[in-house]
Amino acid sequence: TMRSKCLQALAGWCKFGMTLKDLHDTPLYGFAREASRTPTLGAAACELLEAAVSVDTHPPPPEGVIYQLVSDVVALAPLVQQATQAGQDTYCEAVASLARALMTSHASLIAKGEGETLQLCDLVLELTAHRH
Repeated sequence: TMRSKCLQALAGWCKFGMTLKDLHDTPLYGFAREASRTPTLGAAACELLEAAVSVDTHPPPPEGVIYQLVSDVVALAPLVQQATQAGQDTYCEAVASLARALMTSHASLIAKGEGETLQLCDLVLELTAHRH
């Protein structure tokens, strides 16, 4: 669909330097967040957010931006459970990949255990267990 292609194009922009903060500071972040909650666009939206998280920036994105994304990913947990039951592995893998990228790119912030970071860790563990 056109929206899926738009998400894929935006993910390509991240490869050329569009950061999580850049994305967050525009309406595109809201679009990606909403799309991540839909069955048809969820995987593509997660891939866009993962691409933005994976851009190494100096200085790193503000903590508030990272915590917002952590909260948004944690909010996907009920959808991940539904997708797991429905056998929608592509969506589950996209959410897992986004969560892992978030944890590895911002490990010291995640390690503080503030906000919903512990719930993010729980989600990654659940997704890892599902795969095995």
